[in-house]
Amino acid sequence: MNYQEHQVATTLSVFEDDVRYLSDASAALRDLAILAADTGLRPNSELFPLEWDNVEFESSDEIPSGFIHVARGKSKNAIRNVPSTERAREVLLRRQQQSEGSRYVFPGVGITGHIVTVQHPMNAASSKLGFSFLSSIAGAIPSALARPKPVLISFPWRV
Repeated sequence: MNYQEHQVATTLSVFEDDVRYLSDASAALRDLAILAADTGLRPNSELFPLEWDNVEFESSDEIPSGFIHVARGKSKNAIRNVPSTERAREVLLRRQQQSEGSRYVFPGVGITGHIVTVQHPMNAASSKLGFSFLSSIAGAIPSALARPKPVLISFPWRV
């Protein structure tokens, strides 16, 4: 087996595990994964504290599915409008209907008012499926999804 065949076989194996993993993940974890993959937003600093005031559902010829305004960041270049995909827009619309008046897309019970980690839902999903390797890297998966370079974890919508 040459390198390319090995790479494809490894990717297919990981893909099957990812499908099983996300099918048993919590709705919030699935939604976060979709938004991270489709928009490239940073989980901790951009997705977790995302507020509804920064989500624009109106479409135009240039931005057919709306956009997300990133209002804060590490630099002036981090402040930007990120076009939404149709799938990300559907996730946001569904979450807005279920938001129960929270200003955050991903509300939480802590002092911040929004979620600050997905470690516990990721550990629960990986333990349920017997994915011991995921529990050790659970905190890295959302960040890995937001990176532009290829990563070991490849969710089905990136194929």
